[in-house]
Amino acid sequence: MAYTPINASNIQVGDPVKQELFQAIKDNFDNHETRIIAAETSGAVLEVFDEDVHNASSAVTMTNLLSYQAKRNIRITKVTLQIYEKGSVSSGILEMDVLKASSLGGTYASILTTLPDIDFSTAANFDATDGIINGSLNELIDGDYLRVDMTSLPTVSVGRWRIIVYGESY
Repeated sequence: MAYTPINASNIQVGDPVKQELFQAIKDNFDNHETRIIAAETSGAVLEVFDEDVHNASSAVTMTNLLSYQAKRNIRITKVTLQIYEKGSVSSGILEMDVLKASSLGGTYASILTTLPDIDFSTAANFDATDGIINGSLNELIDGDYLRVDMTSLPTVSVGRWRIIVYGESY
């Protein structure tokens, strides 16, 4: 409901307070709060994941490393994979995928057309790479699930890496 000015006749001194006055106050308050929420969420960056992963495993893949359930409609706008220090890792690829599903345990589909990966044979310390987001699969509806899989890890344990997934409400 849009804001409407309160009629002066409803607030004259000596007149009884009427239900119409309280309804107008409530309607205006509801409108005010709705506009505040819209201003706070529209276009604002929403952090879905910004996580450091500490790893001592020699696994070659990791399924469902991180998961998230959308609390509102979200459009994913950035997916980044970053390492800190290369350390003793001199070969192999660290690669991740971000997938979504409409139900927990449902069929997951990648939201990326190109997965972010880091090739340790050419990587530098603090290297980072962005994935290319599929513009037709990057929207999550309230209640959808998102998960991060590591689809490739070097055979030598990578001590620590960072996963960044940002979005915006729509």
